[in-house]
Amino acid sequence: MDAETLCEEAYVKYESKDYFGAIEDLNIAIILDPSEDFCYWLRAISKEEIKDYAGALEDFTKLIGIDPDDEAYYFRRARVFEKMKNYIAAIDDFTKLIGMDSTDELYYYARAENREDIIDYIGALEDFSALIELDPDNADYYYRRAKVKEKIKAYEGAITDYLECMKLDPTERWHYNRCLEEARKRLKDFQDRLLNNLMPITSFQLSLIFADIYAN
Repeated sequence: MDAETLCEEAYVKYESKDYFGAIEDLNIAIILDPSEDFCYWLRAISKEEIKDYAGALEDFTKLIGIDPDDEAYYFRRARVFEKMKNYIAAIDDFTKLIGMDSTDELYYYARAENREDIIDYIGALEDFSALIELDPDNADYYYRRAKVKEKIKAYEGAITDYLECMKLDPTERWHYNRCLEEARKRLKDFQDRLLNNLMPITSFQLSLIFADIYAN
């Protein structure tokens, strides 16, 4: 049986969730024709399904060597790195992808999440800010940036982003309610700290304390 036929049979097994059977066929197919990139791809995603992440990484890396311009190979490898909690390696791959296509929002979003995982909040802020530049009408980007700003105690900036999120998405009650609640929490923090003389009041904070959203 030739490599092409084995690969076709392996695909049928993959579709029926017989991942081990698919891998067995693909192992033989790759020996017969080590230049067939689809065999590596199918084996890689089959290995992912059985949680053989090291094996999947090996195949995705082989594919990148065959075609270093294919974004899908880097993306899938980055996702495997995530599953292995190797966030720095995942970030490296998402950075390569952004270099290949600086307009793909998914790459920035994924890198931001991985940066949060390694406590690189400044990097995450940069990515969410880049996403807002790419799509300034996406309420979720403001929400995610606000959450990161909270982690670095940039509360004024966080409230500004929560308010923008609410303004952009007033009809989506889930977005509206969670942003309103977060803004109220931060305002309460300000008020508590002011009452305890822990911080001076600014005109920005004063305007927020008496803002209409706080009275809703």
